Amino acid sequence: MAVNDRNDHTNDDDGSTANAAPAAHSGLTDAGTAAPVPRLTPGEGGAVAAMFRGTFAVGIDSFVISPLLTEMGASLQASVGQIALGVTAYAAAYAIGAPLLSPLGDRFRSQVVAGVGLLLFAAATLTLAAQTTLAGFLVLRVVAGLGGAMWMPNVQAYLTRRYRPPLSTRPVGIVVAGLSAAIALGVPAGALAASVLSWRQTFIGIAVLAAVGAAVLLVTLGGRPGVAAGTPRRLGDYPRALVAPGPRRALLATLCWMTGFYGLYTFLGTFLQHRLGVGIAASGAYLIAYGVGNFVASMTSGWVNPRLGAPHRAIAWFGAASVLSVLLLTGLPLSPVLAIVLLLGWAVAQGYASTGLIALAASRGGDRVTTVLALNSSFIYVGTAVGAALFAVFPGPAVLALGLPSALLTIVAAVFAVRADAAA
Repeated sequence: MAVNDRNDHTNDDDGSTANAAPAAHSGLTDAGTAAPVPRLTPGEGGAVAAMFRGTFAVGIDSFVISPLLTEMGASLQASVGQIALGVTAYAAAYAIGAPLLSPLGDRFRSQVVAGVGLLLFAAATLTLAAQTTLAGFLVLRVVAGLGGAMWMPNVQAYLTRRYRPPLSTRPVGIVVAGLSAAIALGVPAGALAASVLSWRQTFIGIAVLAAVGAAVLLVTLGGRPGVAAGTPRRLGDYPRALVAPGPRRALLATLCWMTGFYGLYTFLGTFLQHRLGVGIAASGAYLIAYGVGNFVASMTSGWVNPRLGAPHRAIAWFGAASVLSVLLLTGLPLSPVLAIVLLLGWAVAQGYASTGLIALAASRGGDRVTTVLALNSSFIYVGTAVGAALFAVFPGPAVLALGLPSALLTIVAAVFAVRADAAA
């Protein structure tokens, strides 16, 4: 695959980013103006497109289940609650597996480990489509989660090692957009599948999508040297990453941000039904509008964020926009038009800030960037679980109480981000 030598690390074998100029780290030229963002070559673009497909498959796997719960329960002779445990099993396996399995990217080429992880995810998902028991379903959800845990941290590590900022923000933004697309399309795709296809055919389709993404990635990048870290990680590296001020603050920024976001997003459909007096189908349309805005922001973050400078600036600016959108959304009387405008504002802020959080974690990782990114991926899923549990204790979904904790956690996350970038 063609390489843009201007942005390729010359010392990738040890994961070092020491050769990156300070201006490259901040996204600014020596004059203090925004540095121009170079283009990816066609070959690089094809590999990034494969990463997008893989991330979309891993993401939609969780969201597509919701409309299929009843059919899956009848087929597997289980209750809806028992089938829903498949989401928990997947998330728990991912959160635990990310820091334990992604160190393979230090011993071997990170893009190869990512491809193997996606193939494992595809194989587990394909096998799941043939299951007839609840136990087999749950076991394969765990295996799929472990495959996902090998995929995302190593994709992020490959991109942030291979390309210096500001170029790295572009492919990272495109890959993150795969998750945004999954959020936007997961529930409606599941609803469509429930009416047109069987749940088994749905999972076969997800498995094929993931397998194609893995195959393209391994063919285009599998033999390419120079991105594996030279010093393998040990379990002791994780406590050290949490003790060091820069990585610790970056990870806490991710945890607080995702807890505030997923806590509110989990109950967003119910909130809209209560506040606007609409049914499930109509609230789903509002969620699609959110997902489209988030997808567009993630896709364009590689162009927008570098022009703001260091990663914490994007997090701070879009954090302020997110807080404003959330407080207005949960505090004002809503019309359908106003609801869509505020949802789009929140979605755009989330899309740009999410890429900024990844860039912040990578910039603080140094020669242990895969360690920090693995913890960052794990913290995203921890935030998902904690947010849903935490926000469930607040009073009804139609009150401002949902917006206040979300806004507060976003502010705390922005403070951690600013302090992380200031750490030596």
